[in-house]
Amino acid sequence: MSAGDPLVLVTGASGAVATALLERTMGQGVRILAVSSQPPQRSWPHVTWFEQDLGLGAADVRAGTLVALGSLGHALNQVDQVPGIGRVVAVSTASAAYYDLMGSHVERAELRRLASIEQRLKVACDERGILLTLFRPCLLYHGGEGGTFAPVAGALAGRRRLWLGQGGLRAPVHADDLARLIVRCLEIGYVSGGTWSLAGGDTLSVGALMERVATSHAVAIRRLPAPAMLSRRTLRDLDMPADVARDLVGLYGHDLLPDDASAREQLGWQPRGFRP
Repeated sequence: MSAGDPLVLVTGASGAVATALLERTMGQGVRILAVSSQPPQRSWPHVTWFEQDLGLGAADVRAGTLVALGSLGHALNQVDQVPGIGRVVAVSTASAAYYDLMGSHVERAELRRLASIEQRLKVACDERGILLTLFRPCLLYHGGEGGTFAPVAGALAGRRRLWLGQGGLRAPVHADDLARLIVRCLEIGYVSGGTWSLAGGDTLSVGALMERVATSHAVAIRRLPAPAMLSRRTLRDLDMPADVARDLVGLYGHDLLPDDASAREQLGWQPRGFRP
């Protein structure tokens, strides 16, 4: 990225990917307009922050590039209602392609709606000549003490046994790896256009994933094999964000392994292993 780049509008700016993105773009000669319904946790010299609920309408901010890290529906509204956008980088989820496997009809409807919004965003960008990069990461998370799985580790600490089977395979994607890829795509421009599936550096069963969470937070737990119904109940009892619970519980029994060979070859995608 260079000082000649246009302004970059970042929506969903209080999330983990956005925080990593703001860190990675500091000192890179880019100016960012960050929009979130929540106040910032800290300040960055290259960031101007706007507090706004985008559910009430698009941000009245002119920027040549939109990086949409919150609701995909908000990204569509921004493209539809605000002129001057020439570049969009948006983040969806790999599970959008698996909505027909969801056990809950509510989750099936939610993901079917998300897939519809993805398609509408593609059409809107195509009609306006906007370059769109759409990412579909598998089980997006951030690590550490305040990370995505820290509450899960806290819940596991109160147990001696974890009744949980294998439950299918997952390849979790770290938020900072995605932020790094977004910066790269903003640098390389046109060749990054399209829809890209992303998997993390480790492939684990749901049971092995939970064991990794416990080990990473120094929690001693004994996992005991259990049938699917009991395993889903066990997972629901853990304190997980809704999107993580959807991918682990709603798709329990199925593999969620997007093919990211194209992203590795064409975008230089090199994700880290699962480090919760």
